[in-house]
Amino acid sequence: MRSASIHLPYLVSVTLYKCSECEHFPALGGLQFLKYLLMDGFGGAKRIGNEFSRSNDEAVSFPSLVRLHIYNYSYSSVKSVRSQPSTFSCPEELEIENCSKLSTTPTEFPSLRKLHFHIERQTLWGVLQILLVTGCNNFVGFLPDNDEGQQHHQPDHLSNDHLSKLEIFSCPSLTVLPADFRGLNSLSYLAIEGCSSLESLPDGIQYLPALETLIIGGFSENLICFPFPAATGSDDEQYFVSLRVLKISGSPTLRGELPDQLQLLTSLQCCTIKGFPCLSSLPEWFGELSSLQDLDIQNCSRLEYLPSDEQMQRLTSLEILNIKNCPLLLERCQFPNEEWHKIAHLEEGFSQSGCNCCMLFPRSFNIAWEHDTRYWTWLSITEPSAASNDAEIEVPELIKVCQLELHGTLDMSKLTPGVNYEVVFIVMLREQSYGWCKPVNLCLVLPDGQRLVQAVVLETMPKSQWIEIHVGDFETPEQPGDQEKEVNFNLSGDEIWKIGLVIEGAIVRPKK
Repeated sequence: MRSASIHLPYLVSVTLYKCSECEHFPALGGLQFLKYLLMDGFGGAKRIGNEFSRSNDEAVSFPSLVRLHIYNYSYSSVKSVRSQPSTFSCPEELEIENCSKLSTTPTEFPSLRKLHFHIERQTLWGVLQILLVTGCNNFVGFLPDNDEGQQHHQPDHLSNDHLSKLEIFSCPSLTVLPADFRGLNSLSYLAIEGCSSLESLPDGIQYLPALETLIIGGFSENLICFPFPAATGSDDEQYFVSLRVLKISGSPTLRGELPDQLQLLTSLQCCTIKGFPCLSSLPEWFGELSSLQDLDIQNCSRLEYLPSDEQMQRLTSLEILNIKNCPLLLERCQFPNEEWHKIAHLEEGFSQSGCNCCMLFPRSFNIAWEHDTRYWTWLSITEPSAASNDAEIEVPELIKVCQLELHGTLDMSKLTPGVNYEVVFIVMLREQSYGWCKPVNLCLVLPDGQRLVQAVVLETMPKSQWIEIHVGDFETPEQPGDQEKEVNFNLSGDEIWKIGLVIEGAIVRPKK
């Protein structure tokens, strides 16, 4: 291999695998057409030096190299000579993994666009587009090349008009980040999570003009307040103008409150809040997040209260509320408990313990004679809740009818695959109701045509309170491609005149 450039001049791809006894890397720099180089398992080589990149004819080394991958290298230096800045002039992708003692690499990759590495320290910029740092236990931070000996010196700022994605996950030794992120004008995705030594975030994140997704949290347990960046300046300039997705992770030491800056993120569409065990209630300012469509709350063991009914009603774009591992809040959100009517206006429903649940309202039903005021009247009723404001719900009340017919349809794509669900009607019988001594028929029609039918006598049920009438059970298919199907359910009854039935809707929920 020392004469590879002479005897194998047209090589395009080289893979060197499990060369554990090899003490020196072969001279590959002279391969003028080499595009892809993968080296895996050089346990005996102590360094990658000049002999690796040297070209026999003293031309530019690795002139065509596009991808360089180094795996499972156990020694501590992969370093090329700084006086040869063109050594790696063309690589667009560099990947370094499972190199546990590696501390230094070349820094002159002028064409680099994607970097994925697991090393202790690294500084690589230029035209980089994607930077991923994951699971680096000894990675301390980003240090300038001319100050490598001062491990806690904080570089002033970053400047890159090409970087679009930056991820730093599970780096427990990370303490040094650039002081200012201003200059990353194309950054649309930023994730800094699971860095247990980090106590602050860089300034300038709020100024990033293209930032759409922000994932932060899992920082030092010395913190008592979450270090969220400022959202507006002294001149009331609006920051985070492009932010659409936010995920924040807390810790047991944080106070039981969320950062007030979140209320200014009015363009936010998806929000995940997890790991705030001291949080007892969501703040009233949640009603300011008028663009919020998807709210995901996880692992908040003491959380009991949503914002008031008034503030929840202001979330006019909210479609999905996912609650997982929050036992107190989940219990209060079950019908007919205190928080239920705060989410009753959601058309798509909410999920509990990770499984979607839907509430279908009467306006989506097909009710025989519903527009004839001789038979039905539509009411706006107010139900009591734990908050100071009550929720209004639009419901139909039966005046008088002999032939009762009510049909509902559910799109199974809104539910979680592989889960056993039940369908129940929520109804109320007035004190003056009659005609319910004869059973009504309940029917659930599955996508394969199977019909589940039962008869229920309502007359013996409690009056003037909401009651559940079980329609039937079904299981959603495991394969997502089979989900685009409908489940139909109906309530019917005839023979005698009936009055005094109020219908709140139907719940489709995981069966306990």
